[in-house]
Amino acid sequence: MSYTVITGASSGIGYEAALAFAARGKNLILAARRLDKLEDLSSIFLINIRISKWKYRLSI
Repeated sequence: MSYTVITGASSGIGYEAALAFAARGKNLILAARRLDKLEDLSSIFLINIRISKWKYRLSI
């Protein structure tokens, strides 16, 4: 199984890329500084694309 890693997924190009890849059914690993914005994005995925999610908080 392969994954696509997207950084800056809470806004801008990273956000749009995450939406585009998710719509194509890709497995995603999303990274962002703003956890609240990342949660908003995952809510969109759950409602519109019907994905499952796993959440891990870590500092890199």
